[in-house]
Amino acid sequence: MYRSRMLVGMMVIFALGVLLFTPGAKAGNSAWEMKTAVTFSQPFVVPGHQVLPAGTYVFRKLEGYQEMVQISNADGSRVLALVHTIPSYRAQLGEKTTMSFEEAGVGQPVMLHTWYHPGVRAGHEFPYSFE
Repeated sequence: MYRSRMLVGMMVIFALGVLLFTPGAKAGNSAWEMKTAVTFSQPFVVPGHQVLPAGTYVFRKLEGYQEMVQISNADGSRVLALVHTIPSYRAQLGEKTTMSFEEAGVGQPVMLHTWYHPGVRAGHEFPYSFE
């Protein structure tokens, strides 16, 4: 119990440090910025067991942090989640943003599983811990 609380505390401190020390956005979007606005018609879960209601969200790979994904509100003014992801690869390039989900159980919101940016084989897998 103590270990899991300590681990969660360390993850929160790390996430805050990344958020505070991330350089500001540059003018214009590069292909490497990987920023996508997505509208969801139902609630969904992100790692940390945070449920986000139906709505529009901005997913963005943090510059300088290959596997960190920031999830913000529609206009990007409020960060709702900061997730350390696992690299995931697909066989073919896609022309559109692709996301996959997993069922969490009867009556539970779906869990976000992967996010692939258009034109890129490497994507992000969202890991969950079930303790």
